[in-house]
Amino acid sequence: MRIGDRERELAMAALDEHHREGRIDPGEYRERSAVAATARVRSQLDALFEDLPDPHPVYPPHATSPRTPSPSPASSSPAAPPPPRPPGHEGPPEDGDAAPEPRRDREPPGS
Repeated sequence: MRIGDRERELAMAALDEHHREGRIDPGEYRERSAVAATARVRSQLDALFEDLPDPHPVYPPHATSPRTPSPSPASSSPAAPPPPRPPGHEGPPEDGDAAPEPRRDREPPGS
């Protein structure tokens, strides 16, 4: 997976700690820092810490998880059913509805 500046900075910070603790000497620190500074993929950074105990860099979530499509707003929650239609509804029919019956509680004009 491709990485960015933030992941390289986190790796360099962890290398700083290992150098301060004496786990890597100045020459090895320079070598590993050069690799971290020019790394393009996550596996290049991971290789720098294979022989070292913690701390290892903790990368942002987007850098560690495989790319998955984010849910669209429509698919993130099921659509709520439409509210019940009131009796005598005279509006246009909704999908799957039969045409509404005409209301019979009114007299036609002119009667």
